[in-house]
Amino acid sequence: MQESAEMKNKIFAILCIAILLLTNTTVYAKENTAGEVSNALGGIVSYKVKEAGAADAQSWLDGTLTEGAGFTSEWYVAGLTGSDTKYNFDSYKTALETFVNAENIQSATTREKYALLLILTGSDSKFIEKTADDSIGKAGIMSLIFGLHILNNGVESKEYTADKLVDEILSLRLSDGGWALMGKVSDVDVTAMTLSALAPYYESDETVKTSVDEALTLLSTRQNEAGDYAGFGKDNAESTAQVLFALSSLGIDAATDERFIKGENTVIDGLLKYKNADGSFAHEEGGEANESASAQSFYALTAYERLINGKGPLFIAEKTGNTEESKNEDSPIQGSEKSVSEGKSEDGKEPDKSDPDTSEKEHEVWEPESYTTGSSKSPAGNTAFSYKPIATGIVAALFALACLFFYLKKKLNKKNAAFLFIVACIITAFIWLTNIETKETFYAGGGAAGEKIGSVTMSITCEKLSEKYSGEYIPEDGVLLPATEFDLMAGESVYDILIKAAKEYNIQTESKGVTGKTGRMVYVNGIGYLYELQYGDLSGWMYKVNGKTPSVGCGEYEPANGDKIEWLYTLELGNDLD
Repeated sequence: MQESAEMKNKIFAILCIAILLLTNTTVYAKENTAGEVSNALGGIVSYKVKEAGAADAQSWLDGTLTEGAGFTSEWYVAGLTGSDTKYNFDSYKTALETFVNAENIQSATTREKYALLLILTGSDSKFIEKTADDSIGKAGIMSLIFGLHILNNGVESKEYTADKLVDEILSLRLSDGGWALMGKVSDVDVTAMTLSALAPYYESDETVKTSVDEALTLLSTRQNEAGDYAGFGKDNAESTAQVLFALSSLGIDAATDERFIKGENTVIDGLLKYKNADGSFAHEEGGEANESASAQSFYALTAYERLINGKGPLFIAEKTGNTEESKNEDSPIQGSEKSVSEGKSEDGKEPDKSDPDTSEKEHEVWEPESYTTGSSKSPAGNTAFSYKPIATGIVAALFALACLFFYLKKKLNKKNAAFLFIVACIITAFIWLTNIETKETFYAGGGAAGEKIGSVTMSITCEKLSEKYSGEYIPEDGVLLPATEFDLMAGESVYDILIKAAKEYNIQTESKGVTGKTGRMVYVNGIGYLYELQYGDLSGWMYKVNGKTPSVGCGEYEPANGDKIEWLYTLELGNDLD
């Protein structure tokens, strides 16, 4: 009897020790993960501060991020609003308010994004309520998702209540349990984005909970052994970041939930494998710094840090005011899951082209001097006005005036004349051996400087559009540019090739974005005077390479020798092109 009691005590002691060891291991694992996340967040900020040439994060916010309000800054700012560090967002908030009040923003989802950022930075701009009234549901599922984020912050809409919006989003769920922009197979990114918007209703609404749980099961099965996720067939940081953001918004710890641990790898492990030594994040493992990957990783990791610190979802602003306390694409239509095709010509008419170009970073237009819809190459080639003959004439006139001056001063001799002639020749040679082009004749980033590495073919068509519509700018055969060969230079992107074609074949293009060494985020919203969402909520330009839709934007995708590039106008987010 005594031996039995002693045995029970030993077993009890062993169990206590085992529980203690397991608890300590879990605590250590959590602390280790928290440290990695904190280091990764600090690395992104350090990288961006250094890139901007700023003294610190606040200077980066007041400088580069404020200057980029309305295009390049939003997701970095979203992350900063949820940071434990206290930041002052007044300069950015003022800049964004100025931007949205001055611009005619046709994109419904873009308006919602700006409204959400204004909410997170503590603005009380009337633009927020106006957006809730005129933008929700105007551009497909993404405008429903971002619309719900706005209503989750207590904003009211004339057309939608939060409950009605939730019901509409749930009605779009596919048979496999998730959501997508098009087709019958759920997309990781769109499913994760949807879950983050539904998060506030997860515990209180049984229908939402059931739908979300099924979607979580889908995301669990899609997870790679390395812990990360794929989008459009490629493992990438952005898809992984969206899943981490969704889990954190739902209150699910991605570091400990068994559904999202494959082998020994968590979603966080999967995301951190895209981290570069300089602190930036790459789109694909081992790749160069990528703005989309870095920005999305930043706010996703911030959302996770908020979760483990006991704070609420990042996209729900704290009532205390975001400027005083720490707070909570791109488009598949153009090849990037992250740069969503947004915007709408609300009356279905062609957008007003009279507005001046506000900034090279935000709005770029190639306007040919003459344009014939669907025409072949202009006999004149590039119609840009040549300044060289006039400049040469000016130099000759100055040479003559200088000779006259010396003659009147009675100092003109062979030596002076020879000197003036040599100077005039040097200036003339400089004029003819260099090219100076204005913004109208050459886009920032258009035409990468590098050696020739091969050639590609590119076509621009709108066949689906021409089958249903007719108009001044719609060619009858749907061909704006037949398959045409272009030299491929080292470092050129699909966007560079498009601009090369626009210049050479007199094709109008319009885009928003930044290209170059420090950023290649660009979105083409018009080609040949045909614009995104001009012919429906799901219409716009997309590009394919060798018949496949890349997972990055056209400014980031660098084609290879022999590639076939297609620019296609779609009426149904690409679903009508397959």
